[in-house]
Amino acid sequence: PLIDLDRSVCKGVAYFVEMERHLERGDNVVILANHQSEGDPHALDAVMSEIGGIPKLAEEMIFMAGDRVREDPLVAPFTLGRNLLNVYSKKHLDDVPELRAEKQIHNRKAVKMTQSLFKEGGKCVWFAPSGGRDRRSAATGKVEIAPFDADAVEMMRVTAARSGVPTHFYPMALATYNLLPPPPKVDKVLGESRTVTFTPVWIATGPEVDFGKITPSVDSGIDKVTARRAVALSIQGSVESMYHEIGGMDQ
Repeated sequence: PLIDLDRSVCKGVAYFVEMERHLERGDNVVILANHQSEGDPHALDAVMSEIGGIPKLAEEMIFMAGDRVREDPLVAPFTLGRNLLNVYSKKHLDDVPELRAEKQIHNRKAVKMTQSLFKEGGKCVWFAPSGGRDRRSAATGKVEIAPFDADAVEMMRVTAARSGVPTHFYPMALATYNLLPPPPKVDKVLGESRTVTFTPVWIATGPEVDFGKITPSVDSGIDKVTARRAVALSIQGSVESMYHEIGGMDQ
C-alpha cells in the first residue's frame, strides 16, 4: 500500500451519494478533475471506499486516461483493475509526427465509445480537462493546477448531450502529487525518472455544475470560443477553490 489512509481526506461525500442516486436512475455522471499522478484511479478507489464509504461508485468509475498509463511499464501497474478509456492528449499528438493521424483516429473512436456508454446510461466517467498532470511551478514552488482545455470540456458536454441521456457534471479536486510526482516538464519519450512515496492523499468534490448559469448569454455578444473559455475557467475555479481547501498548494 502506498496511501496513508489514516491521514487522507475525502470531502464532499454527500455529493458522491448524490452521484450514486443519479446513476441508480440510469442517468450519467461526469467528474471534471485536475490530475496529478498515474496513481489517481487507485487513490480515488482507496479513499472513496475506505474513508468515504462509497466503494461501488469508486469500483465502477470509468477513467479517461492518456496512452502512457498503458504503454509505460513503470506506470501501467497503477491502473490495473481500473475501467479505462485511453485517449491521446493534445500534448503528445505530435511526439511522433507520422503517428499524428493514427492518434487522431484513435481519439475519435474513443469519443464514439464514450457516447455509446452514455447512451447505455448509468455510467460515471472521470475526466481531466487539462490533458495532463499538474506540475510544480518553477516560479512559485507550488503544485499548481494545470489549465483546463475549453475544447475538452465542450467535447465532453456535447458528447453527453448527444447521447440523449441526462448527464450530471461535478467538479473534483485531487491532491495526490506526492504519490508519484511527474517530471518537471512534459517529456516525449518514455522512461522518465520517477519516485514513489507512501503518502496521504486528499480529494474533494463539489456541487453539480450548472452550465446554464456559467455559460455567457448569447445576448452578451460573446463569441463561442470566448464563451467556452468562460465555462472552462468557471469549472477550473471551482476545482481550484476545493484544491486550496484540502491543502493542495502545500504539497
